[in-house]
Order: sequence, then structure tokens, then C-alpha cells
Amino acid sequence: MSNEDLMVLNNYTDMRDFGGVGGCSTLSYRKHGEIICGQSWDMHASAEPYVLCLHDKESHTYILSCVGCLGMSGINRDGVCVTINNMHCYETSMGIMWPALVRKMLQERSASAAYQALSQHMPCSGHNYLICDPLETIDVECTGRQFDMIYQSFDDDVFFHTNHYLGDLKKHENMERQSKTTHNRYETLNQYFESNKAVALDYDRITHDVFDGHVCKSVCMKSETEHGASTCGGIVVDLKKRRGEIFAGFYNSGTRIKFEF
Repeated sequence: MSNEDLMVLNNYTDMRDFGGVGGCSTLSYRKHGEIICGQSWDMHASAEPYVLCLHDKESHTYILSCVGCLGMSGINRDGVCVTINNMHCYETSMGIMWPALVRKMLQERSASAAYQALSQHMPCSGHNYLICDPLETIDVECTGRQFDMIYQSFDDDVFFHTNHYLGDLKKHENMERQSKTTHNRYETLNQYFESNKAVALDYDRITHDVFDGHVCKSVCMKSETEHGASTCGGIVVDLKKRRGEIFAGFYNSGTRIKFEF
């Protein structure tokens, strides 16, 4: 396979930009004895029929993927979960293709080791990586030349991210290409977790509310044509009970793959 074909196979969805309308929403919930993480995945609506749950039996890794984006997010046998938000910035480089970076990080045995892999193999453009394991949550914002750990916690806490920079690297953000829904989705998640601060949320409740229920109405989106932005899939993981689901389309569309790790 030529380098050009390999690049298209891994980065085709990035080439089919949908104008910054949609975007992914990631979360880490580490409270009341629960450890839950996941994300919705928005992209060009034509990709939805090709969303896959890839299972690498040798490494026992489950990866949310699709043709043209081989490694969007996933979970490995050690409970290292990597989720991602796409972001736009002016600093780019000849770095690694980000789906390959996700697969590289999923070879590591802890969130901190996955973070080290990221720091040594920078992606070529702007992204955010939310990395969770049973003990720790780390969030890292990147341009194509710099990275910034904006969050790290071993304690009970909630963290979420959409498609705009929160840390020091926001000065490099390309505001013209910023997702038009990113701030609304971020505020919706903030309001949801703030209003349920004292509530012991579990996997079923978060999955229902965020990926299926009233929060989903703001966080997820459905394009009327295949040429718009649409929520094409997602992943939800229960790190305590070592289970999860990868789904195509919306969570309630019925195309869900359950797994244990």
C-alpha cells in the first residue's frame, strides 16, 4: 500500500470537513463509586453506514472506527480508554496521523503511559485527548506543535470537553473554523452535571441522559442529508464493571455492540 493510500484510509473523514457545525463531546465521570467515560462522535453524515466496532483479539482492544478513520477512540484490556475531540488551530506540522496515535496510546497499560506516548508522538494538527483508566483521568489539548495537560485527577470529579480550547493553547485556535455548537454542548453538559451534583449517577443513567435522553438533544445531532454533520456513533465505558458499548448513529438506534474487557 502506498503512503498516499494509507493516509487517505486513516484521514479521509478529516478531509471531508463539514464546516464546523458539529463536533464530538467527551466526558469522564468519577464519583459515587462510579467510573464512566465516553464520547459521541460527529462527522460527515455519509460516514454513518461505515461505523465499526473493531476488536483486536490479540491485545483485547475495542476501537470505535469507520472507513477513513481507523481508530477514533477505544478501550484496552487494562482499562485504558482514549477519547478525542477535533479542534482547529494555526499550528500544524508533519506529525503522526491522529488515528494512528490513538491506536498507539491504546497499546499502553495506564493513562499516564498513554499520556507519555502522546507527548513523544505529537499529532499533526489540533486535537483534545481525554484519557481514563480505573485510577486516573487526564486531559491533553494539542496543536500540531505543542501539547498542554489541562486536567489530571485521581479523585472524585467530573470532566468533559467539546471542540474548543480551554487551556493556554487557545491563543492558537482558528476561530473561523471553530464548531458552531461547541459552546452550547459544553454548557449543556455543565448544567447537567451541576444539577445532578448530589445525585449518584450510574452507567445506565448517564448513558440514557447524555447519549439518548434530554441532554442528547443538545449534544447529539442528525443531519437531514448525507452532506451535513451528524452524530455517527460513540462509545461508553464502565471502567469499574469492565464493560461498555460502541454504537453507530444515535445510542437508541439499536446498532450497539456490547463488550467486556
